[in-house]
Amino acid sequence: MPLNPTLARIRTQQDRAYGLLEGAAANKLPDDVNRLDTLVQILEDCEQQFIYLNQQLLASESALDALQYRPEEQSERHTIKVTQGMINQKILPFNRLVRKWHFREGQKIEIDFGGSVGFVKSEILPGTKALRARGVVGRFYREHGVKVGDILLLQQVNSHTWSIRRKTPYR
Repeated sequence: MPLNPTLARIRTQQDRAYGLLEGAAANKLPDDVNRLDTLVQILEDCEQQFIYLNQQLLASESALDALQYRPEEQSERHTIKVTQGMINQKILPFNRLVRKWHFREGQKIEIDFGGSVGFVKSEILPGTKALRARGVVGRFYREHGVKVGDILLLQQVNSHTWSIRRKTPYR
């Protein structure tokens, strides 16, 4: 992982100071020996501060990422209510979503179905406006115990990838 620019400058100055110390120590002038010992101690303290600052920076960047990443707020989400026909025919309909211009017929999409199904690339069929991968949809319904009346949550992961999960309504 590359260093933060400020930490990189600190590291460069430390390296330069260590080089100067080594050169001065090679001369072994009696008056400078005490000053060299003091400088060595200061540089060692700087090294400890550098390590501490780097750890704090990494921790704060992680915390900031966690605060800024809110997929439930930043990504597009759609719900689909499961019917008996969907389960019987193993279809995942996009007709309501196509009508509202969220998707278009023939659009290729990648959906993470979770479980053993995983990621599947498919398309929205023209006419029926359902996902082409019916076998995958049927397996998803079985694996996740999808029943009539359940709500499926379709959530955008990135511009071409979506995830789908079962959200059981209160009964």
